[in-house]
Amino acid sequence: MPGVDDYAQQLKQLHPRGMLWESLLRVGSIYSKLLTGIAHCFARIDDRAAALIDESDPRSTTEMLPDWENAAAIPGDCGLIGETIAERQQNLTAKITQQAGDSKQDLIDIAERHGFAPATITEYTSHSVDSDVDAPIYGADWRFAIKLTAPNKPVITFTVDSAVDESLGSELSGTQLECAIKKMAPAHCVVIFEYQ
Repeated sequence: MPGVDDYAQQLKQLHPRGMLWESLLRVGSIYSKLLTGIAHCFARIDDRAAALIDESDPRSTTEMLPDWENAAAIPGDCGLIGETIAERQQNLTAKITQQAGDSKQDLIDIAERHGFAPATITEYTSHSVDSDVDAPIYGADWRFAIKLTAPNKPVITFTVDSAVDESLGSELSGTQLECAIKKMAPAHCVVIFEYQ
């Protein structure tokens, strides 16, 4: 990426040849300092244009992160934003690239993305004549129930990589997880949440 000296040299090379221009462009002259000042502006614009490339990618954005989150409707109904910049970028990327799915693995992935890992899903079946003798006896309505088992709410701690405005420590909210799971779970299912 061109720096101040590169732009200053380019500006000097744009001038005509001759003794007058050589005296104006000599090192330390007022005109040479003016061109260096202009070169600073060009170098700053070049740096900002390069930064815009990073900001156009939701995985690396920092300055435009609130704008990206607004466009992706984050926090949305479930209120999940994230404590750190990295978490916010991960949540944004997950929201943008998310494909609709209601399989067991999709629901486990949502739980783990919310910080509740490892998570498991238990599906229930109603008891019938064909069931094993030692199988639990569930009624017909249990076919429409699933249980998400996740560890207790993890605590996020402040680290060297944390941003200045992040809290020193906080618990992840299970209500955000429950909201996200209920939005993605099949409409005919009742989800039971169990935290261990």
